[in-house]
Amino acid sequence: MTMLPTVIEAAETATTWTEDGKNAEIDIDYTLVADSSNRVQEFHVKTARGLGFFAHVLLSQEGNALISATTYYGFNSANIILDADIDMGGKNWIGLDGLISSAATDYDYESFYVATNTNLATRVDDFYFATGYKVNTDYSRHFTGSFIGNNHTISNLTIQRSFGDAFRSGTEYVRPDNNRVNWYDGSGKSSYFLLNLGKDKEFKDVIFENINVVILDKSVGELGFSDAVGFAMIMENHGTVSNVEVQGNVSLLGANPAYYGLTAINRGTIENTKMNVNVDMILNVNRKFSDWNAYTSGFGLYGKKVEAGGDRSGYFDREWDSTVALVSGIAAVTGESSSTHASIKGTSSIINCAVTGNYNFYQLPKTATEINALAEGEIAYDTVTFDTLDAFKKTLPMLQYADMGTHPQIVVTTTGRNLVHGLTAARYNATIADSNTYDIAIGAGEDLSGNDGLLTKLTDFNDLNYNDGNSNNINYTKNTDSKVELYTDAVVRKNTETFISSVGGVLASLWTRVTDDVATNSIEIPIYLQTKGESSYRVRLDWGNMEFVYDRGSWDVGSNSYKTEDGNELGWNGHDNVNNQVLVTNQSNASVNAKLNLLLTNEKALSTEIYKEAGADTDSNEKDYTGKAKYTMGAYQAVGITADDNVQEFYVVLGGEPKGKLTNSTKIGSLTVTITSESVSEASEKAIAYLNNTTQGTTYAADEDVQLSSVKLGADKEITIADGMSVTMLGMFDANNHQLTLSNANNAAKLELDSSLEVMGKAGQSILSTTGIAIQGIATLKQNGLVWKNTDDGLVIEIIDQSLAAGNYTLIYLGLLDEYLGSSNEEVYNIYSDIEINATEMTAAKTLLIKDNAKVIINGTLSGQGTLKLAAASEGSVVYEGVTYLSLPDQEVIIK
Repeated sequence: MTMLPTVIEAAETATTWTEDGKNAEIDIDYTLVADSSNRVQEFHVKTARGLGFFAHVLLSQEGNALISATTYYGFNSANIILDADIDMGGKNWIGLDGLISSAATDYDYESFYVATNTNLATRVDDFYFATGYKVNTDYSRHFTGSFIGNNHTISNLTIQRSFGDAFRSGTEYVRPDNNRVNWYDGSGKSSYFLLNLGKDKEFKDVIFENINVVILDKSVGELGFSDAVGFAMIMENHGTVSNVEVQGNVSLLGANPAYYGLTAINRGTIENTKMNVNVDMILNVNRKFSDWNAYTSGFGLYGKKVEAGGDRSGYFDREWDSTVALVSGIAAVTGESSSTHASIKGTSSIINCAVTGNYNFYQLPKTATEINALAEGEIAYDTVTFDTLDAFKKTLPMLQYADMGTHPQIVVTTTGRNLVHGLTAARYNATIADSNTYDIAIGAGEDLSGNDGLLTKLTDFNDLNYNDGNSNNINYTKNTDSKVELYTDAVVRKNTETFISSVGGVLASLWTRVTDDVATNSIEIPIYLQTKGESSYRVRLDWGNMEFVYDRGSWDVGSNSYKTEDGNELGWNGHDNVNNQVLVTNQSNASVNAKLNLLLTNEKALSTEIYKEAGADTDSNEKDYTGKAKYTMGAYQAVGITADDNVQEFYVVLGGEPKGKLTNSTKIGSLTVTITSESVSEASEKAIAYLNNTTQGTTYAADEDVQLSSVKLGADKEITIADGMSVTMLGMFDANNHQLTLSNANNAAKLELDSSLEVMGKAGQSILSTTGIAIQGIATLKQNGLVWKNTDDGLVIEIIDQSLAAGNYTLIYLGLLDEYLGSSNEEVYNIYSDIEINATEMTAAKTLLIKDNAKVIINGTLSGQGTLKLAAASEGSVVYEGVTYLSLPDQEVIIK
């Protein structure tokens, strides 16, 4: 008898939420509201995957989607509504909108945008875009709706992009054509959460907590022109942004980096918004520029230009009095950026907003030639990665200003005002900036932040009074509470809060927290964690032949004893610590987990155990496993990385007496080995402990995803699953004559059935009941005697697909086949695997529905009353009294 181990590896996971959104499920990850023509009016987001689905529909499906056999249209104009807090950690966000390169034939993820480009073209009255890009003429990919946060939190928004990776060829740098795009049209490589908020639309009531944005442009020396890399939460605002808070960190590396703030171009209203973002800017001062290219990147932040023929001929080293800053607190520009853009009228405003943050400015001091001669262990500019960026910054000097004729150093104008804007710069149409504050710290070189530096001479870190002959109706007065602290080294400033009270005391109502004017005397301080470096996984599996022999022996009259064949022991053979061994060796730099599940398809009479220790020696080849540590089927077993714990042994031991005669070695089952990089969570351990406990009358609340393995119900149990969460059942689940109930009041939770799940229970018992739960993986639970029913109408559910939509379902176990035949239950009995039983006494009519070409062998003669039938369209056979019965496609077959 042979068991063949199977190694299962997890499928490759998506790297972006847009890719992951393809796997989103309605009612679990999102819901939608559509009109009678199936045009989507509202898109309700329940998970990060749900938001990724919306982005996927815009980018890849032209704003339409086939969902549950219905095609829905007009996603682009639907309002996005958050129904829950969502965590966007672990995957990249590539932006919400359908933007493509004008040279591209398809919409793709490699499309970028620079908002401060003066070379803008009018698309529609409420949208501008760089001329190198376009949106679909039917607007199907261009988001025109509102974003309603419902006071929920989006945490860990991650945007990481890297461009311009060059490689060395001898002493020269080479940039492959397919590795970087030449942006000669003046466009750049900006990233964003949302591209455009249209006129009369809203973006409101949402907190972005712990954003993590890193954009690296690693083009080196004379290889590239001055492309802009930048970031804003919203690239263009033509509507109303209100009650938005953004917290986190942004790092930008390039010749022309720009942190635009909340929005790059504000031609609408921004009110009651807080930006608490720390920004690190690393500027490559050694890039070659042309006048035109540098200007159209939108910054013009350079020293003097060296004339042709000089040692630095063509390097842009000129002062340019641009009013677009490298860092802006709220918006790079408020109002029109060009007097020629006459299509948008009205007032642009920023009202009652607050900006806090630390802004550090570093510079790359080396030319491309100097990079070739790096000291040992020094990080090259073109090799910087997301993980090495922090270490790289520690090797760099702070940004300096260079006078005319010196080695070119990119920096600001002689006034210094276009390095940082606490709020924004103003432009041609009417602008209102009222009741706003900024409290920022700037780290830069001595020439900028020292006692006599350019920035120390500024009284207002804004450009709202800029007069170029076109500005008008600028309504702005600096708030006296605004302040800037200057440092000549990188600044990591502590967060501050102030509490005031006229009487003191212990009551919160007697105190006021100054920042948000709330009556309280306490504050919640968030704690963040970031990990560096990548885990590399390599796991080796070794296993024995898994060939076992059961020798019943032959009676020898002469010796009055049983004699075995081929030198076997009487009974089981093959438990020798070699044939029955599975060896897991972790060759990774991080711990892993191994999970084993054993399934015997033929021999229900056999018992199985898996041990974690080798058996002891005996007088024969067979080992003794008495007292050895047992492994619980379906449980995760940790395998470490040290010499003491990086190897885990497993030993399969069979017991019981096989039925029938197997002349040749026959496969009787399989052992599934699963390797994971994660163990069962603490929440899962608590849930399992709750289920196994014999205490009755309690309910467990699953507020996060849990995995249930090795469960033996101690009583009737109920788990309420929070919206957007899931429960996964795997390994052995023994109902133990009890029932597990899973519920969700909003039809917004999920039950996942792992392929390793094996169910035990009492014949005829309801072992699982679900209320408002969607079920995934239902077709993988192929176990004889299981029946799914719709709880509401009592009808049996025919399993066709892997999933069931959120609803009310019951799983019933009809018992072993001989138990079923002897019971009064007349439900149809499902059979998925071969089975052999002895005939029994029947008491009622019975119907067998056989799947997967399984075979049923009934030994002996059935007695009692009732009729045994083979259901129509069964896929297997029944062998009874020497006759093989095969099913017919459209009618039942009577067996007895």
